[in-house]
Amino acid sequence: MTPSILAAMLLSAAPAGMRDTPVSLTVSGGVSLGAYEAGYLYYALAVQRANPGMGRVILATGASAGSVNALLSLRASCAGTTLDPRQSLFHRVWVPMGLTQLFRPEATSPVAAFSQKTFQDVGSMVEEELAQGLPEDCDVVLGVVASRLSPRLLEAAEGRLKVPVTEEHFVVRIRGRGDGRIPLITNYLDPDLIDEQAALPEAADGSVAFASLLDAVIASTSFPVAFPPRSVKHCVVRTRGRTAPFCPEARASTSLFVDGGVFDNSPLRLAATYAAGGLSRTPDRGLRWNPGPRLSGSRAPPSDVAFAFLSADAAAFPDQSASDSGGDTSLLPLLLRELGGFVNSARSRELNLLIEDYPQTAENLVFPRRHFPAASSPMYAFYGFFDRGFRSFDFDLGMYEARRQLTSFTLARLDPALRERFTFPEDLPEARAATPSWAPLSCLRALFDGEAGAEARCGGDDLRPLRILAQISFDRLWDRCRRDSRWDPPPNGFPACKAAQAGEPPPRVPGVTGSPDWRRWAEESEAAQMTRLLAFYGYDWSDIPVRRGATEDQVLAALRSELLAVTDHLARAQPTFGEEAVIGAAGRLGVDLFYYVPPRATVWLTLGRALEIGGDWAVKRLSWLRLTGSLEIMNLGTILGSSPPPVAFVPVVGIDALPREFGSVLLQPSFLVRGGYVLSFNDAFGGKPCEGNDPVTIGACSRPVVEAGAAAAVIGILRVQIMTAWYPPAWGMPGLWAVLPSLGFQLGF
Repeated sequence: MTPSILAAMLLSAAPAGMRDTPVSLTVSGGVSLGAYEAGYLYYALAVQRANPGMGRVILATGASAGSVNALLSLRASCAGTTLDPRQSLFHRVWVPMGLTQLFRPEATSPVAAFSQKTFQDVGSMVEEELAQGLPEDCDVVLGVVASRLSPRLLEAAEGRLKVPVTEEHFVVRIRGRGDGRIPLITNYLDPDLIDEQAALPEAADGSVAFASLLDAVIASTSFPVAFPPRSVKHCVVRTRGRTAPFCPEARASTSLFVDGGVFDNSPLRLAATYAAGGLSRTPDRGLRWNPGPRLSGSRAPPSDVAFAFLSADAAAFPDQSASDSGGDTSLLPLLLRELGGFVNSARSRELNLLIEDYPQTAENLVFPRRHFPAASSPMYAFYGFFDRGFRSFDFDLGMYEARRQLTSFTLARLDPALRERFTFPEDLPEARAATPSWAPLSCLRALFDGEAGAEARCGGDDLRPLRILAQISFDRLWDRCRRDSRWDPPPNGFPACKAAQAGEPPPRVPGVTGSPDWRRWAEESEAAQMTRLLAFYGYDWSDIPVRRGATEDQVLAALRSELLAVTDHLARAQPTFGEEAVIGAAGRLGVDLFYYVPPRATVWLTLGRALEIGGDWAVKRLSWLRLTGSLEIMNLGTILGSSPPPVAFVPVVGIDALPREFGSVLLQPSFLVRGGYVLSFNDAFGGKPCEGNDPVTIGACSRPVVEAGAAAAVIGILRVQIMTAWYPPAWGMPGLWAVLPSLGFQLGF
């Protein structure tokens, strides 16, 4: 079993005089699961503080949210971290970052739903910490991956070939200058490379302002549509034959960048390349960074550098796609599967290249996995932005997973004498002074590891949200692993799934009552399953305005309302009405995919035997029952013929029932009953008698009408309607009937 990040650090935890083990850390993007990564890294670095002489992170690379955690890890590895988890920079950055902080209506732009001000505030918080200074022996390298919004062209073959380049790497060296002085940040460039390298603006002494580095980090987190592209001032340089500074402020230009994880969510090869070309031996057989890396030529990274890769997606249980064992029976699922495979392949391209270029590094890669589902993982890891409690739980889960791998794998491989000298960070006096901050970890250990005293260790109102989320994590794990699910377990199985595979029920968390159907229902999304379980257990939402004890539908409706507010503001920010309509329709469709609720009001236009302009609107407190009204124009097509046109206007009113149980984002049925009156031109709207064949011709005479039928809206836009009309006997005219099919469009509001 591969050891964890902590294993790499603990390799040096011992004999006096042994050097710190150098660690290269790569952190993938994770959206709101950045909180899980932060918890894991916090505990790993707290272990480093509690055990002086352990390994030190000297190189960190990251994409998207991982770039933020990579920067935080380098700072904490050099300066140490507080032993109060809630006061750590990791916790202060990630746990407060929710929908309320990200969605600022006044800052919504035409190209993004969320504001980057929160990340700017985070940057200010990090800068304040760095301004306190780093030790002078701190010498680390940070690599940030970002994607160009518009590719630049790389010329080759003496300009005859131009290759578009989208992915860009910003690599800087950070050196401590002692207490009270902000570290020295410089571009880390190969000084003799003919290939192009990206560099941030430099002052005359070659230093890079933290604000420039922050722009690159924020650009790396700018997930398209969610966040606007970020302007990054930079240079693309060929250093051979030139002298530093390579990117003077006056020469730098500005380009727009988006999320680095779009094309490289695992920048491991970047780390291996810079470790191979940038590190050299000191006389005492240690390692130091060269003034500039040598990136050309075939070199292997130093053998004593431990490469660690932390990914929020790495799990020791089946993912949702594991159940897709059957073949696709229609084109749309096949295309979606192929698109997902393409995106995953593109994002892991650099990982594949690492295996090809540095097979030894890939073979010895430290790659920890998560054993329990995270609260933030539904909705492609955007679910965590809905509630602070989810992010707090995931931070604690990250701490638990770090400690689990430490105790399960790392300590078991150490010499007994070294194990006796090892200290857990939560056992230090400073940590004991912050006992409430460590209580969630103690509770999770009792629940997930079966340690004694779970009821006492998990008691109290403060831990109520944690208990509920831990129970739901059990439920979701059992659902993923149950014997009747459609996934085929691999030969070595999933260790965390053994009890579920044996048919045992999910464990019960003390203080969490009730036994819901924890299995994910057919056609139920992961987010809907999660919300259903939260409602059943009575979870108290902190960020969404729902009362305690709210039903599943009430919670889902509240979440839907939050998402609609985001999409509506994004639509209204569009510069033209046409773009607003398209973005609005697409946004409502996406929200309906999360949770379908019939629109409050609908208008439509259909054409069949009659041209119909109609609409309905919901009755307060009865969203499924609506008042409806329409104006039908019958026999309109006869205007173009030579026969007398028995054109008639038919205003009708009634009720429209939209049972949500039968509705979905793809097909939304409704059932209509309505009555009205035919107003025919032929008899002057009833002002003169009907004669001849008119009494038996529909639309030729004014008379009452009763209609009943059904309609269905396809993805909320295309309307298919079929009505049966009965024209009762009146004023000597016989009763008549007709079937009125029609097809058209509708809009919901």
